[in-house]
Amino acid sequence: MPLIVADALEKTYAEGTTPVAALRGVSLALDAGDFVALTGPSGCGKSTLLHLCGAMDRPTAGRLTFDGQNVAT
Repeated sequence: MPLIVADALEKTYAEGTTPVAALRGVSLALDAGDFVALTGPSGCGKSTLLHLCGAMDRPTAGRLTFDGQNVAT
């Protein structure tokens, strides 16, 4: 069983009257001991994904579980 499971994660920030989608439908599963590198251009959502996986922020939509437990609850 994977240690971290992200299922269709989405994160939207409200910038004034315009919503900004930082993540759209990100899904992944990581086993204990996995090494992962997140790469991409500035503003593509790398830090947002790390903040969600570290339970420092809540997703707008989707589900994140750590060791089988829903992080949101």
